[in-house]
Amino acid sequence: MTTLYIDKRSGNCTKVTMLVDYLGLEVEIVDVDLFNNETRSDEFLARNPFGKVPTAILPCGKTIGESNAIMLALAGGTSLVPLEEGPCSELYQWLFWEASAFTPPLGARRFFRRFAELSDAEIDATLMPRGQRVLRHLNDHLANNEFVAADTLTIADFSLYGYGHSAHEGGFDLDAYPHIIRWLARIEALAADKAA
Repeated sequence: MTTLYIDKRSGNCTKVTMLVDYLGLEVEIVDVDLFNNETRSDEFLARNPFGKVPTAILPCGKTIGESNAIMLALAGGTSLVPLEEGPCSELYQWLFWEASAFTPPLGARRFFRRFAELSDAEIDATLMPRGQRVLRHLNDHLANNEFVAADTLTIADFSLYGYGHSAHEGGFDLDAYPHIIRWLARIEALAADKAA
């Protein structure tokens, strides 16, 4: 059985647990408190030297960090990870974009506003336009696509859902991105149907 170390407040943990629920996987969940520096303890760093959640210990005993890598491991062999060259490359493109461009501004503003309780004036002013830019990019893409990659539900949808669904907590007005709102509802409905 896979063991997952998570903090439920983290968008990166949200996307992994949503995938676990969607696939109906049996996993052991271990709660880790990011705000009490539990990911910095010697015990945790021995598991994952990056000191981050989520962290997974796979049934083979291998420890994996990074949410997208964990999702690839958990969903490998399912329709959520296409094998054909074109769709697979498109999936990886969106996973890398999520980690490098999408989540950094959205996740940072969410943390500073919701958890650090900073005012907008105290937060790095570059985060808002960066976040608006990536939200516009995703919204434009979803104007003509029901799913993010490969014309079907993939782990890219779960990946971008992680911080996409909570962008408003970072001060982003999701009403400005109607295609994202429609897509978020679609992913939530599919996840709910699968769980039922």
